[in-house]
Amino acid sequence: MTTARTARRLLLIGGAILVSSASLAAAAETPVEGGTLKVAVHEAPVCIDPIQITNFTPLNIARNFAISLTDQDPVTGEVKPWAATRWEVNSDATEYTYHLRNDITYADGQKLDARSVQANLENIRNTIGPKANRAYNYLSYYAGSDIIDDYTIRIRFSHPSGHFLTAASSAWLALYSDATLAKSAEERCAGALISAGPFNLTKWSQLEGATIERREDYAWASPSSANPGKPYLQKVEFVIAPEQSVRTGLLESGEVQLITGVGVADEAALEAAGYVLQVGRNPGTPFGVQFNVQTPILSDPKVRQALLHAVDRVEMVGALESAKAVPATGVLVNSVPGAIDQSADIAFDPDLANRLLDEAGWTGRDAGGIRQKDGKPLRITLSGYGAYRGQAEYVQQAAKAIGVDLPLEMIPDGSDIVFNILKPHKFEAIFGNATEADPDVLRSYYGPDQRNVPNSDDEWLRKAVVEQLALGKPEDRFAKVAEIQRHLVDKAYANPLYPVTQVLAQDAKLKGALPDVLVRLRLEAAWLEP
Repeated sequence: MTTARTARRLLLIGGAILVSSASLAAAAETPVEGGTLKVAVHEAPVCIDPIQITNFTPLNIARNFAISLTDQDPVTGEVKPWAATRWEVNSDATEYTYHLRNDITYADGQKLDARSVQANLENIRNTIGPKANRAYNYLSYYAGSDIIDDYTIRIRFSHPSGHFLTAASSAWLALYSDATLAKSAEERCAGALISAGPFNLTKWSQLEGATIERREDYAWASPSSANPGKPYLQKVEFVIAPEQSVRTGLLESGEVQLITGVGVADEAALEAAGYVLQVGRNPGTPFGVQFNVQTPILSDPKVRQALLHAVDRVEMVGALESAKAVPATGVLVNSVPGAIDQSADIAFDPDLANRLLDEAGWTGRDAGGIRQKDGKPLRITLSGYGAYRGQAEYVQQAAKAIGVDLPLEMIPDGSDIVFNILKPHKFEAIFGNATEADPDVLRSYYGPDQRNVPNSDDEWLRKAVVEQLALGKPEDRFAKVAEIQRHLVDKAYANPLYPVTQVLAQDAKLKGALPDVLVRLRLEAAWLEP
């Protein structure tokens, strides 16, 4: 038997997974069926419906009970069959025809057929609407669908939508039975969800966590799964434990076998004690500071550019993040197809930052060194989840070093920051990122007709993010994506800091619990060694 000490770490970088020899050896062992896996998670989200949320914890849970049309290979990112066995895409990516399996049923017995897929798409566009968040953006150009036969559906778009093939594999476009589609958005957030994944959601409470139980008749696993049949585990219990010390204590005492959100200070000690660490970097946009360009001070690009050059990302990552974390190299995480290296354009340069603020007219100083103009202080409020207080304080000190006062507004963890703050643009500067394995994340996150986090009315950007979808050849599309990345940095709509790094720790007896391409846990092939 391979021990945790021979090769303890599974390292995931964006969508690519580098598996240690110990992990490969474990995969060759004979899985044991049954048992309950207990997981301690680090946040208490307000919603469990993957269509309505983007938080790490609910997606970790939901990916195990929610089925999608397709799946993605966790190593290559290649789109694989799941509810659909095959598909065709027309030449300009305005029509997608999916051929479905004919043996899938939802947990309530309803058939997953073409009519059901159509009902799900219509529900997102016309009922859940913008509350569907990422899914609503994926269906921006949805023009309807045609039921060819019971198990074949053609999905139509009014504009080339090359991103949809990847989008359809995500939990954000999960498929539900009619009983769930009849529920309100609020009821779905509270756990009224029936899908056709390997587990069923049987319990959900924001305070107590979730329970998912094996679906005994599950027989339609994706080829990406290491388990072709029903899950090995009988049950998985997720408990909410926001405090890092509590999660670590639960793991060390044997009360849970897996914890999320491992703190930097605990990584080495947990490895030394024989626990297995999994490290993943989310693809998409890096974690960073997003600027609202319609606010009086941040409407000046020189101020935004100064803040871009005020932070020493290398020092910040070394001080606050996992030993495996890396600084951002641009507005896209480098694992995303089409990402370019913009390190030189966002480099730490306090002299340049000070010069830009001087040019912007912020030449006065108060007794504390904060810059002034026309008698008013250079003050910008930075908002973010309370879990990121350390990062906020670091950025605050970096800003102060160039004369910018950055008061902090910490938001309770688990709050709906997207709908309460981001979408209505009730912020000046805010921490944020978007997880997606396709460069179309630049459209969905920054596009003026999409989420438009910077609150811009940038006509060039509006056109460019749409144009990249219509370019069929990868080299042509990536050239346009490169232009967009350069434009975003030139305009300094955001200050990318580092790719979000997810660190999990698990008991060495837990096998087969591997994240997917978006670094979300997949547990149908997980099992517990006696």
